[in-house]
Amino acid sequence: MNMPCRITDEKVCNPWEDVDNTSPERTIHDLTLAELMGDDHSIWLGKNKQFGFVLEIENEEGFTIIEKCIHPYAAESLASFCRRYLSFYEKLEAA
Repeated sequence: MNMPCRITDEKVCNPWEDVDNTSPERTIHDLTLAELMGDDHSIWLGKNKQFGFVLEIENEEGFTIIEKCIHPYAAESLASFCRRYLSFYEKLEAA
């Protein structure tokens, strides 16, 4: 007969341990355009010396839902898309 081993046989919840406040893992593919247009997301873009850029998107609770390295060519493509969008938007708003 084996005696139960507390380390392996029992799930112990220690209330003094750090609580995991991270949201479920999501990818860029999980976000919809409607979610990205919402005011409940904040964005941060940084420079990564080894790869190019680092993109972080946080939800309204302050949890990082996306943290991805972006190749410089992909970052330029996204920036170009955003510039074209803003150009059309400003023309339509001015009319």
